[in-house]
Amino acid sequence: MKNTISSFSTKRNNLVIYSFFAISFTLFLTYVDEGNNNFEWMTSPLEWVSFIVYFSGILFGQILLEKKILKRYSGKGKVLISTFGGVLVGIPIVFGFFAITYFLGQIFY
Repeated sequence: MKNTISSFSTKRNNLVIYSFFAISFTLFLTYVDEGNNNFEWMTSPLEWVSFIVYFSGILFGQILLEKKILKRYSGKGKVLISTFGGVLVGIPIVFGFFAITYFLGQIFY
């Protein structure tokens, strides 16, 4: 009897993998940020906004890489490439977001 995995469960599993890696990588970034090597940032609500922006950007980069760039690639390493390559795609998106908000803040304040 042949076992088949539904498309929905595969997509959900990929989303769980991407989310876990995005959270882990963002926690690593916040841990080493500015040489503090601690998690004191968690006490500040404004730092949580930054955490969510980094997490969202990395997750968006991973999904974008899988759905658009690797759309025709059917190799076994697609999830692995999307997981690590999504960071390289997502970090510039995050920096672009922060740059736009910085410049808008300079204009309007």
